[in-house]
Amino acid sequence: MIKILRDLNAYFDRQSKLSIMLISIALVILLGVLDYLTGDLSLLVFIFVPLFLATWFVGKTAGFIIILISTILTPIVDLLAPGSSACSTTYEWDLFSKLLFFVIVVYCLSELKDTLRREAELARRDSLTGVFNGRAFVDLARREINRAQRYSRPFAFAYMDIDNFKEVNDTFGHNAGDTVLQIFSEAIKNNIRTVDIFARLGGDEFALLLPETKPEETKVVIERLRNLVMDALRKNGWSVTFSIGVATFLKAPEVVDEMIKRSDALMYSAKKSGKNMIKYEVCE
Repeated sequence: MIKILRDLNAYFDRQSKLSIMLISIALVILLGVLDYLTGDLSLLVFIFVPLFLATWFVGKTAGFIIILISTILTPIVDLLAPGSSACSTTYEWDLFSKLLFFVIVVYCLSELKDTLRREAELARRDSLTGVFNGRAFVDLARREINRAQRYSRPFAFAYMDIDNFKEVNDTFGHNAGDTVLQIFSEAIKNNIRTVDIFARLGGDEFALLLPETKPEETKVVIERLRNLVMDALRKNGWSVTFSIGVATFLKAPEVVDEMIKRSDALMYSAKKSGKNMIKYEVCE
């Protein structure tokens, strides 16, 4: 069931919320017309289709709008029906019961979707630092590469590694190492654009992808981030350095691995040259 919901969510996420809402309203009206024409169609059963569409793919408010429309439509249809009992106390109580039931359904659907969304987001996040993990980064980087290829836009990719991080763990303990990673991540995460993609690839290795960034802009951004991170670490009592390999792609590579290998090689070159430095390359 959960898999079906996720598949449906992936499909309808590609549709506009307005179109889904219009479809849901049209279905409610169609059900009302069919109910009037047949005289025996139970809206209690079929209303779940537009109710589910609106709540799951548009939002809780949309679900309540569908309930409101169906609540208005139902007594109108029943009043027009021959031998109507729409004005009786029993009918009013029955209508109220249905309304309450639909409200509970909307609330439960909304909570279920929020839970699934939170689980999906947690699966894409590094538990220690809160930034994207390696798997999420590969997915996001692949999308950016495809976009860069389509529109012929440059982008930069930085591979970052904390120098002598093992010594921090060995000397001060893993809690101290975790603190360094958290300070490092927080300093970068709070000083990049919303379109930039920052992730922890594993251990003390991090990745930063800067969409639509030219070589001269890349150097300014990376140097600024390096200084900000160094300041943040020093303020917290850590004189830790790091090495960075930065590749700016004027033409997007074919695959994510190619991008990572280029910057990874630059980062290791920085380490071999004495650490605590940045190596740049422009890839055409």
